[in-house]
Amino acid sequence: MEIPGSVLQDMMRSTVSIGDVFLIEMDESDGITPKDGDDYRHKYFVVLGFDGMGNVYGGVVINSRINQHMSPIVQQYQMPISCTKYPFLKYNSFVNCSRLKTAPLTKLTNGKFLGVVEKEDVTLIIETVRTSPHERANRLRQFGLT
Repeated sequence: MEIPGSVLQDMMRSTVSIGDVFLIEMDESDGITPKDGDDYRHKYFVVLGFDGMGNVYGGVVINSRINQHMSPIVQQYQMPISCTKYPFLKYNSFVNCSRLKTAPLTKLTNGKFLGVVEKEDVTLIIETVRTSPHERANRLRQFGLT
């Protein structure tokens, strides 16, 4: 028996938690620049909060390295994360805490759940995002991060 999409979305909405990591497709509309003519990039998305309806999730992405073309201020908000601690990572990587990204529930349901970031690391990530000069107070409030 196939589960209807709306029921599946309701189930997913009730099970997505802060700290969950999904591999999702992101593109320029998500603030991610695809490489070499691709339409999207696969990105690790860490859920940090959600809007009041649970339809849009705020989070950060994990990058395998720091983009040297970013401004030095943005580079300061790249938090190291270890593949030893988080085996879903292929490499020691960096959480981009300079600015929240958003993902609708459909991106998460179409993505792949990879694991969970430990609570103390989530707390550090959220604190770092809160202090970023590139993030706005109203966006932090939107996702319950104030």
